[in-house]
Amino acid sequence: MVLIEFIKAQLPILLQVLAALFILSILLIIKSPSYFKGSFSRSYNASIERIWLIISDRNIFREHRKALELVDDLTDKNDKNAKKKWKEYSDKGSGYIIYQINNSVENSLLEVEMIESSFHMRAKFTYNISKDPDDDTLTLVTVTEESNINNLVVKIIMSIGGRGSNARRDLEIIENELNLQHEVYEEYKAKLENEIAEEEKEALSKKDK
Repeated sequence: MVLIEFIKAQLPILLQVLAALFILSILLIIKSPSYFKGSFSRSYNASIERIWLIISDRNIFREHRKALELVDDLTDKNDKNAKKKWKEYSDKGSGYIIYQINNSVENSLLEVEMIESSFHMRAKFTYNISKDPDDDTLTLVTVTEESNINNLVVKIIMSIGGRGSNARRDLEIIENELNLQHEVYEEYKAKLENEIAEEEKEALSKKDK
């Protein structure tokens, strides 16, 4: 009872402290740089070629991002040298993002730029693929994010989630896609083995007759 009464007595002070900490956090976020650059890496038990097929196929990334509703291809079909460009819409009606591929080197590098968004953020994502220097049986992927946020609300949200969250999410998507492909392969392998076993069984049955 004494402890409860003490907490009740101190509650206004605790609330004031929490409010002060909250305001301080917001002020620190406001004063933090709008520009961010960071690199994030992960190694995968897959070949460079297989990783490249995942990274270079942007449809795979869209399939793993549940918030997308629609994608418009904005690539200029009349210009054979035009950069690939597309517009993604959120299924929650929160806005859109326009991306384009600036540079692509097969099995080595992909540079994707967020050239426009409804929430006033621009960014560039560079994917570097190489053998892991510590284990050449693994493939090392490094995603470098350069972003600039001019919207205060988005800046607060991204700061809470951690700057570089998009790059880290992409590394997670690669891992998830590899796991998904492995599951599909194992299912196909099991199905094929069953079909072969059934065919062999049927062939033996006909032979016995």
